[in-house]
Amino acid sequence: MANTLRLTFRSIYLPIRRDVFNFQTPILSQLTRNLYAKTTLGIENFIEQKQHIMRQMENIEERFREKMNTYSEEEAQGMIFTEDLKNMIYLAKNDGDLDLVIKMAKKFNAQNKQLRFGNFVFGPVLMRMFHLHNKPDLAIECFKSPQLTGFFDQLITYQIFLDLLYENGKYEDILSMCQLIKKRQLESAKYPRNVIVLTMAACYKINTDESLKYALDLWKELRDAGHFPMRRATTFCAGLCLNRGKPEVALEMLSDVRKPNYVTIRNIKAQAFAQLGRLEEAIVLLKSVISEDEPGQISHTFSKDVVEAVKSVVSNTDNPEMTLEFSKLENLLVKEGHISDTTLDEHLCSEIQRPPIMNNRQQNRFSRYDSNTNRRFGNVYNRGPSRPGLKDLMSHLSTVFVTGGAGYIGSHCIVELLSAGYEVVVVDNFVNSVNGPDGESVALKRVEAITGKTVTFYECDLLDKTALENIFAKHKIDCVIHFAAIKSVGESMEYPLLYYKNNLIGMLNLLEIMEQFGCFQLVFSSSCTVYGEPNFLPITETHSVGHNITNVYGKTKYFIEEMLEDITHANKKWNIIALRYFNPLGAHPSGLIGEDPIKPFANIMPLISQVAIGHLPILTIFGGDYSTPDGTGIRDYIHVMDLASGHVAALNMLQKSHQNYKASVGGALIKFYIMYKKTKELKCKLLIPTL
Repeated sequence: MANTLRLTFRSIYLPIRRDVFNFQTPILSQLTRNLYAKTTLGIENFIEQKQHIMRQMENIEERFREKMNTYSEEEAQGMIFTEDLKNMIYLAKNDGDLDLVIKMAKKFNAQNKQLRFGNFVFGPVLMRMFHLHNKPDLAIECFKSPQLTGFFDQLITYQIFLDLLYENGKYEDILSMCQLIKKRQLESAKYPRNVIVLTMAACYKINTDESLKYALDLWKELRDAGHFPMRRATTFCAGLCLNRGKPEVALEMLSDVRKPNYVTIRNIKAQAFAQLGRLEEAIVLLKSVISEDEPGQISHTFSKDVVEAVKSVVSNTDNPEMTLEFSKLENLLVKEGHISDTTLDEHLCSEIQRPPIMNNRQQNRFSRYDSNTNRRFGNVYNRGPSRPGLKDLMSHLSTVFVTGGAGYIGSHCIVELLSAGYEVVVVDNFVNSVNGPDGESVALKRVEAITGKTVTFYECDLLDKTALENIFAKHKIDCVIHFAAIKSVGESMEYPLLYYKNNLIGMLNLLEIMEQFGCFQLVFSSSCTVYGEPNFLPITETHSVGHNITNVYGKTKYFIEEMLEDITHANKKWNIIALRYFNPLGAHPSGLIGEDPIKPFANIMPLISQVAIGHLPILTIFGGDYSTPDGTGIRDYIHVMDLASGHVAALNMLQKSHQNYKASVGGALIKFYIMYKKTKELKCKLLIPTL
């Protein structure tokens, strides 16, 4: 890893002998506690549900436990049902009960593989039970058990599991479990972000040269794979570099952080500059909190131990002028309340409190989209409604729940929803979208900048039914727009079970929770792949569906449409529109959001952009012998903003009539011209292979 870092600092050190600064002030980590708040992990809701189940089964609890002991035996004929296992998890009180739950889970998992009934996701609930009873060794045993293969394969389960190990100081075990999790590559995510945070935290706690090597190797893996580590993962790794005498590496890591004024980041930078002997930069950084503070704002601080570390280096310089300057600065920092008794280690290891809700977070004035946003962007975006007539489309369905809302189409749709006056609650698991170093959605932050409105956001996987239920319990949801799905045609053929599990069970969970909370209004983002190979062109809604579908992704969309058809016949409360479309492209006029895939892609517009900026050498066009003017194929496309406004129009349609609609959203034939700009010497090479 060291070879990949640009260690440029040595050439610009202050002209002071390096051996004067042979001191090393490590960040001594003594805190051992959970890293994530109980609310974030769902522990508090688990406790509430546990109390509810215990009250409900108070009179039959012992008889139920006896029956479960009998049914859980391998030779027993009785079966373990979903409700049996759920109830026993919540009833568990002691080690005997925990052993019973594990026996039941193993038998349940075996019979589910054969019979395939029940879609309740047990991994998060069972891991919360281990967390509540503080059983890290038992959790490790179950996580590794072949009899529970697949049982714990959910992103939130990984987070709860590793947090339990962290709370108990089992840092080496976290590193081992991280290797197992990477091999599983759940939902195409080899590096789940919260797993990386907890793994870097473990490396920081271990604080050895070996743990530093592990952390740097993992960092290199992340960057080589195109991942941007979360801020907390970055600061843990940078803090470890400081402890192991690598301040130059710490500074290089922090150069990637998009919000450089977090308290941990500026403290690490100040101490790193001091260790490197670059006292002028350290002093400038200390002064910055004075110049940046504004009336009414919370004072920005440096940790007392960091200030002391800088002071120690200053005193070793034999430079009276610098010593005097620092003394005056220190007195001013103390006087104005810019020195905190909280140590850098305490900041680094502080509990992550947030449930991930964007509009409840404290306004961060260092954000690109802060209180000055209206001044910066107002002339561009606030010239009236961005899409004339959208407010006329707004129905009585005032709060819309958007799944997959941090993605390409979802984020543009949310702009239209907010512009039309809707309240929006968004969920996404970041499988197809980008999360920033602070764990929040990059696209949704920009949506807030465009609209001047806040977005309520939860990081949530639809396979985690409990988390989904908790969100619906907190909000009065009037309508749902469902975008969330994994959607690569090629990948779906390679991993069909993954696509069926994610897309179909995620939809089932969503529908069941909607019905549970009395929400029956749904706009489903479908696909023209449901038509299969076309019998005639152009395709209309009367074209047959479900025949000759050429990929698993398209089949999941078709199966979901059939599911929606059935529930509307069975329950007349349901009111559903499915929108079928192909090939969205383009971006919001602001340019702040658009199409920038994080996985391998074949979309024409991103490919053109990648070639134009030099990230790809050529643009390959497949087919040069079509009966068209230039021999290349012609396809229809729809602009993403038109598609977004179509979803808003669909909401209006839901209140006008009561039935199951399916609509094909058409586009326009577009011919792409590749422009050469001589002033920038852009060269775009075009390749049409001969088949």
